Amino acid sequence: MLYFKFSNIQYKQNRLDDCLIFSGEATNETGRDFSCVAFRAILYVKTVSISSFVFTVKGFLKSQTRIFEVKVPELSHAVLKEITAYEIFAESAY
Repeated sequence: MLYFKFSNIQYKQNRLDDCLIFSGEATNETGRDFSCVAFRAILYVKTVSISSFVFTVKGFLKSQTRIFEVKVPELSHAVLKEITAYEIFAESAY
């Protein structure tokens, strides 16, 4: 099973574009090293999914914590205050 812990999740405005930046930290708690891990993130307003996207982390060693920052171009930063929940899970790893 692929188990990763996520913390310090933030949503912020991209300074150059009118889009959202999704960032945080992921910790590899699988007990294995990976060359690349693909994560799926889903953002919600109440119970409605407003965005689903994939991001990758390359060179993810066991017990390592990595910082990630993803640009979400389909969402304006104006939606920041409306986001009520998120889901993140590993889709694949090698």
